[in-house]
Amino acid sequence: MPLNHIIFRPFAFARERLKRARPLHLLLAAACLHFLIALAIYAAGRLSILPYPFTSSGMGQFAFDSIRYQQEAKTLVEVLSNDGVAAWLRAPFPLHVHLYSLSFAIFSLLFGYSVLAVEPLNLFYYLASVVLIYRIGKEAFGKETGLIAAIVIALWPSFLLHTTQFLKDPLFIVCMLVLVFVCVTWLTKICSWKNGLLTGALGAGSIAVLGRMKSNMWASVLVLIVIGLILLLARQGRARQIFAQTMLSAALIVTFMLVMPVKETEVHRRDQSAIEITEQAGQSSFVWRSLGVRIAERRKVFNITWGPQESTIDAALFFNNTGDIVCYLPRATLIGLFAPFPRMWLASAATTGRAARLLSGAETLLFYLVALAAGVCAYVERRNFSTWFLLLVALTNIVALGLVVTNIGTLFRLRYVFWMLIIIIGARGSIILANKFSDGQAAKSAS
Repeated sequence: MPLNHIIFRPFAFARERLKRARPLHLLLAAACLHFLIALAIYAAGRLSILPYPFTSSGMGQFAFDSIRYQQEAKTLVEVLSNDGVAAWLRAPFPLHVHLYSLSFAIFSLLFGYSVLAVEPLNLFYYLASVVLIYRIGKEAFGKETGLIAAIVIALWPSFLLHTTQFLKDPLFIVCMLVLVFVCVTWLTKICSWKNGLLTGALGAGSIAVLGRMKSNMWASVLVLIVIGLILLLARQGRARQIFAQTMLSAALIVTFMLVMPVKETEVHRRDQSAIEITEQAGQSSFVWRSLGVRIAERRKVFNITWGPQESTIDAALFFNNTGDIVCYLPRATLIGLFAPFPRMWLASAATTGRAARLLSGAETLLFYLVALAAGVCAYVERRNFSTWFLLLVALTNIVALGLVVTNIGTLFRLRYVFWMLIIIIGARGSIILANKFSDGQAAKSAS
């Protein structure tokens, strides 16, 4: 049997079944799946079935920040019960830890300080991500694309696992997807004044959370908004008219970004220190040089923190000037998009073991196929502004991560939201390929 029959016939069958499915039923199935995964993880750790990857409270070795955030959330529960709401609000902990502490305060009597106690909040993050992927795909390419992309994300194994843990990434993903959805509506709809205000407020709210919770990724937020604005102007130029209601949404978001204070982090302090040292050495503070200094400093921190080991890529490589960064761009693109590479799939990681490497390898292999389908979509839908928006946002940030991040586990977590955008494009590409296969089969039958 030809390869195209093996690939596209099951896909065509699944598409027919998908057309009869109701999104609400699929969402309920996703919710049940996530709860069962969280329950299985908790049981595996509690009963010492898999004691190495999971602790007795269900925390995985693959999510090394979980232990710290769990302890901080427990501390906040004590502050809330002993000192009241005002002291809880003033406590110097990240926003996502405050939210986890509320879940602990409500459910810890039943489940202790385990992953089950924060499952309601993590389930919300997971379902919100799936719904937003569906809405983005639907706005950009149609309902079928949205459904396929949402199902792929809902079943993505490592995403399922990570959204059961005590991490900031699920909230970050939700807020970034909200901004992506708002920008996609700029490129596909002519909003009413009401929708312009609503999308502007929705985007501003997401920016407020990101500025407080994950300001070290603030550059990603800026890139997303700038690309959205440029393509919105291009859309208006093509249409030869101004969409005032949509521009209201954009103006609200840009104004909020300009006036909102961004929480200073250790990353920002290191960047500023590195730039000051460069200036004192008599070098120019031109914006591109400053950007290069930031990239070099952040990569240096990753290299020093992790060092050359099996879970890192090019960790012995440092950037000494702008030329080093430019020469490394092709390699950074490959790493950001396609790492871990096949030679790492069967290796055993020191922290997470061989199973995690096999899982990451299987996911990466699947993403290779998704990327091929995304290439088809990028060509066929090249006049669609949404295609360019999703592709440019994903690639710009993925290349940036490839330049800076040398640890594979960290890279996996940070690029989730950008892989998701390529998966949406790939879902549309798979539909295009399936339609061509169906048309070819119909032509053969007619002849």
